[in-house]
Amino acid sequence: MNQNRLVIVAAEMSSSVGLSVAEVSASTLARVMRVTEIEYCDYYHTGFRVGVVPQEHLPQLCPALHQVAISDRDRRMIRLAAGPLQRLIAKVPASAAPPAVYLGLPEHQTTLPINPQRLIDQIYVQAELDQSAATAKALPYGRAAGLMGIQQAAADLSSGQSEFAVVGGVDSFIDLYLLGVLEMQKRIRTDRNADGFAPGEGAGFVLMTRSETASQWGLPVLATIEGCGAGSEPGHFYSEKPYLGDGLTDAFRNCLSATDESRLVDCVYASFNGERYWAKEFSVAMLRHKKRFDDNCQMEHPAECCGDMGAAGGAIMIGLAAHRMSRQRSSADTLVYGSSDYGQRAAVVLSSVSPGEN
Repeated sequence: MNQNRLVIVAAEMSSSVGLSVAEVSASTLARVMRVTEIEYCDYYHTGFRVGVVPQEHLPQLCPALHQVAISDRDRRMIRLAAGPLQRLIAKVPASAAPPAVYLGLPEHQTTLPINPQRLIDQIYVQAELDQSAATAKALPYGRAAGLMGIQQAAADLSSGQSEFAVVGGVDSFIDLYLLGVLEMQKRIRTDRNADGFAPGEGAGFVLMTRSETASQWGLPVLATIEGCGAGSEPGHFYSEKPYLGDGLTDAFRNCLSATDESRLVDCVYASFNGERYWAKEFSVAMLRHKKRFDDNCQMEHPAECCGDMGAAGGAIMIGLAAHRMSRQRSSADTLVYGSSDYGQRAAVVLSSVSPGEN
């Protein structure tokens, strides 16, 4: 293996269908759906159906944060993210430099807008991590955020600026104001609206480094990062401009151009959530790059099982794809992409590690 290649060596996550990468992977591959009705009601006094992590599976807020003014949504995100982040950073060799952290956050705000740096600090407090050693960057871009973080981390690792990088995301749609706004926009899936999505929540993180560093520390490699790409869609979900599909097309072109043209993509992890807009977008981008996709390309879209996880989705999909590839060695590639409501598009191509290279 090329010692300068970038690799994923670990993943951690939490969602309504599992609290570890193995649990979430098994549930999503088996198409286990866990969407339940909650006490928050829609216009017709019917409880919203969401993918929610049960309270008993979330840690209590730590005493240091009890007296701090924190919104209910922020509290959920802190509790969702702390465990997976703590477990992942524990896998960084103790004598290595602290990893750089890139955290995807929601693009949708509520009555109390998120303060990104404060939220990151509070997640570190909850996870009992050393804030003085933290180098964290917030990416408040929704579904594409985690994949945009992969691209930024790749640049820093390749330049030697970082030895290890943690890329993740956390989000929760379980907020009465946000649910109400999305319902007014006819975006929530109900018995009366089939062209909508089930809101969800979750947190996911992956640990990246160079293959040389992984070998040096004896870390198992789950998958290799072959290419990253980003784009911007002028005709996004909330834009009055016509939709042309250029943003995701650019993201696909930019990441696929970095890979061997003789290799095909045989699996796609997509940020589909049930709204027709996203299926149309993928169709346009895929057809423009049809020669790079296997005719029997497999589609995975975890939102069908645990609801739309927003800014957590990108990192969770990367973790799931890497976990799957570490167990099903393939000569083809896997493409993971995320499309945000406000135009950001990002994609990453992963390859399996050949037997004997790990």
